[in-house]
Amino acid sequence: MWCAKIAMVILAAAEPPICGEETCVSSKPLVLDHDGNYDDILVLLALLQRSDLDLKAVMVTPADCELDAAVEVTAKVLRMLNRSAVPVLPGRFPARYNEFPKVWRELATEMLQVADIYLQELPPLDVKEAAHEWLERYLEAAEGPTDFVLTGPVTNLNWALQRRPHLASKVGRVFWMAGAVDVDGNIRDSDDDKPQDSDGSAEWNAFWDPEGTAELLRLGLDLWLVPLDATNAVPVRKDFIQRLDPTKLVSRTAQQIWAQSKFQKSNAVYYMWDTLTVGLYLQPTLCSWETMPLQGHASGKEQGRISRAKNSSSGTKVVNVAKVTDVPAFVEFLLITFDQPPDSGATSQKAWSSGFLRQTSPCSTAATTPELGPSTSPEARDHAHHSSLWQLPVKELKAKLTALGSDLKGVTEKTELIMLLESVLANCHSSSCLPGPSKRAMVKRAANVDGQDVEPPLKRGTSPSTAPASPDFGPSTSPEARDHAHHSDLWQLPVKELKARLTALGTDLRGVTEKTELIMLLEEYLVL
Repeated sequence: MWCAKIAMVILAAAEPPICGEETCVSSKPLVLDHDGNYDDILVLLALLQRSDLDLKAVMVTPADCELDAAVEVTAKVLRMLNRSAVPVLPGRFPARYNEFPKVWRELATEMLQVADIYLQELPPLDVKEAAHEWLERYLEAAEGPTDFVLTGPVTNLNWALQRRPHLASKVGRVFWMAGAVDVDGNIRDSDDDKPQDSDGSAEWNAFWDPEGTAELLRLGLDLWLVPLDATNAVPVRKDFIQRLDPTKLVSRTAQQIWAQSKFQKSNAVYYMWDTLTVGLYLQPTLCSWETMPLQGHASGKEQGRISRAKNSSSGTKVVNVAKVTDVPAFVEFLLITFDQPPDSGATSQKAWSSGFLRQTSPCSTAATTPELGPSTSPEARDHAHHSSLWQLPVKELKAKLTALGSDLKGVTEKTELIMLLESVLANCHSSSCLPGPSKRAMVKRAANVDGQDVEPPLKRGTSPSTAPASPDFGPSTSPEARDHAHHSDLWQLPVKELKARLTALGTDLRGVTEKTELIMLLEEYLVL
């Protein structure tokens, strides 16, 4: 099932930003734990673009990096974006872990030569407190849950929770790049050979600390795993790097980091492992998710492997696992995230429909936000604030719902109207909830601009006379459309009913025969 429903739960867990005339005041505490390589620093850049997040600290795990260099790069990036007050905590652990190849660990030092980072003056760093010690102290004092984005091993968080299990209640959502659930692992050394103590089935972040991996999976946290299953679809490509805007600081720095990497220079395959993870934290609907019980393997040739558990007994816990990435949507999301000015608010929290980008701006719309009454849950408030439908006035929302046959008695708040409108297609499984012919004009008026009626959307890029017939997933339907349609909540409906709904909404279906296209049209209707 496409992850829109899961995304609603995720968004509901976050407090909405408080917006004034120009700025949004951050309200969601977050800790980043990375292991210092190229893509880890790019994650930091992306998070620093979001003023709706309260970055409490950056912890650095000495896995895929030389620790001192990674700490220095992190501190310089924070200084570059005027966030020097965010503490950088080094992870200090006994040498009992499976090391990354030395040539990979040295890459953190290379980033000190990236122009925008190199030019930052930094006072001497003297951090005496280890990351896991700071984390224990922080969580003890925290009033509410804190989210975690983990792009390296999970050792810091696991150490703190193993020592003080009661602190698990202070941990919010945990997005972790790790594992290879239904695909091959990536445990190879710099010569592309498997280490002697691994069968190659694990992924490096989980393999570095196999015991910590197994222990964390048993804690029952709100864990969102981003494994190789999802990241294998997003290699770093030269054409993507070229699209980054060199006139904007963060985008230019990201371009410099990617372009100078040894992987890029040698034409080796390098993936957006960590940048996909932060993208999914910021916008979960960029992929499909599957909920499953998982187990970690702490020893033997399978050490570090994360696999499906046959059942949820024996200490295994259910985890949300990223599976199929909407690659075009993710690429556009990442470009926009890097290109926007720092501290510009939550403008890269996009509303996505049918795989196409639709941008909203909480700061620009907050001034017209009506008072939210007690009948609306916090979850509804938060989701509505981030919905692409927020741009529509209440009158148009009511017109759409009336046309769809919804009973609006007692429903007056904009949040409730949005929640109803977004759920009606997924929750309606018979033609009885379709609007009658007499209501078609209302549907058309609901999508008007400046009082002018507009026709409902046709198939993207075609007209009634030119739209080609392409049954059975013909070449006219893009791979993105096929993939999205397969994972849509509407896939369970037969073609006949999809056509009936679209016809009732006044859509011209000449030349549109594929189920994928019908689903795309029906979902797109809500935001046009």
